[in-house]
Amino acid sequence: MENIIGKRLTQLREERGWTKTYTAEKLGIKTMSTYANWEYGIRTPDSEMLTKIADLFDVSTDFLLGRTNVRNQNTADKELEELMKDPKFMAAYHDYPGTPGEARKDLIRFLKFIKERDDDKQGKRED
Repeated sequence: MENIIGKRLTQLREERGWTKTYTAEKLGIKTMSTYANWEYGIRTPDSEMLTKIADLFDVSTDFLLGRTNVRNQNTADKELEELMKDPKFMAAYHDYPGTPGEARKDLIRFLKFIKERDDDKQGKRED
């Protein structure tokens, strides 16, 4: 069986440049080996700890479990909400009503790309 939780934990931890020991401490775990066993797929965190991990890394438990590739639907929704305030993009979104999570995330990335491109053309972008 594939160790999706372990792969996701490793990915999220390494993205932040954290050690296993530091991550275990942030989660309130007394020994690093408990956390390491989750990454290695030897053990899996219980549901309470899974929620704590999701909160720490700002992802959903569904992402940790491999049920979705959308890290945090709330974040995706907030990004979409910001884009929807721009009337130029409102029409584009209406072409994709009820889009499932991953396609919706792709749409957000696409709309951001177009907005940044337009802002660059108009000299509005601040980098």
